[in-house]
Amino acid sequence: MELALLPFLVSLARASPLGTCSSDSCGSDSLSLLQSRSPLTGRTANVSEATTAVHFLYTVGCNHYQLVQAVVLDHTWREAGNAGRLTRIVVNCEDEKSRAMLDTSPLRGDRRYAVFFSEGDLMEVPGKNDSYPARGRPYAIMQWMKAAKPREPVVAILDPDF
Repeated sequence: MELALLPFLVSLARASPLGTCSSDSCGSDSLSLLQSRSPLTGRTANVSEATTAVHFLYTVGCNHYQLVQAVVLDHTWREAGNAGRLTRIVVNCEDEKSRAMLDTSPLRGDRRYAVFFSEGDLMEVPGKNDSYPARGRPYAIMQWMKAAKPREPVVAILDPDF
């Protein structure tokens, strides 16, 4: 289902006539950012270095379903021609076999891509005998920020189950 979204986005990129977007959403060539990056437009746009100043990241849990979502996002990110870097943050993945599984990606070997494994049970609510799954995401991102110290001024948080 997620792969069906890519042709739709490309059709949107083609639908906007040249020169009809506002100055803050178009480059000097009158192409929107999506149009300028689409390999299907047949154009090579001058995308400024500012577009590489974005670090994209997303979080996933440690299971097969989350791996499928992650692989689709990685593939889509590459096919869209995104600039910048992409990091997959994996939450609550303790054993080596699971870590190896969640390290799988079509972006393996791309210097702009990384996988970060958070430490500890971030879903556990301290002082309570309770677990809250949504708690893991912000704490995992915080761990990554401290460890990676991203150099980009903008960090964009994506959701793999788009």
